[in-house]
Amino acid sequence: MAGLSDKRCVKVSRYRLLLLPALLGSVMILTHCDSGPPPGGGPTYRELGCNLCHGEGREGTEMGPSLQAVHEHWTPEKLSTYLEDPESYLSTDERLKAISTRFSAHMPQLPMTEEQKRLVIEFILKSR
Repeated sequence: MAGLSDKRCVKVSRYRLLLLPALLGSVMILTHCDSGPPPGGGPTYRELGCNLCHGEGREGTEMGPSLQAVHEHWTPEKLSTYLEDPESYLSTDERLKAISTRFSAHMPQLPMTEEQKRLVIEFILKSR
């Protein structure tokens, strides 16, 4: 601490010692909050923005269809393929093509990890 008197150096050093644990504690809290995947698919469903078009309760909106009866037409494998490239899948499925004409938004190809996809699929298919 060049240029500071000895008394001021001691005070500054004390503040540094007090500040360091506070900063480390904050970093530890933030690290703890971000560790691991969210519990279940509900948070992931919202994190990816699915609720914006399909509703909080999967009831559907003007932008996207209800997902409450998805289990009647989809298997986890089919839903996974669809989520990887919705536009391509839509071109091969007449039922989906007809449904899509009733809504203002089209299903985007969302960037998601395999774990996020698994959680969302599980959440959608088990929700009835």
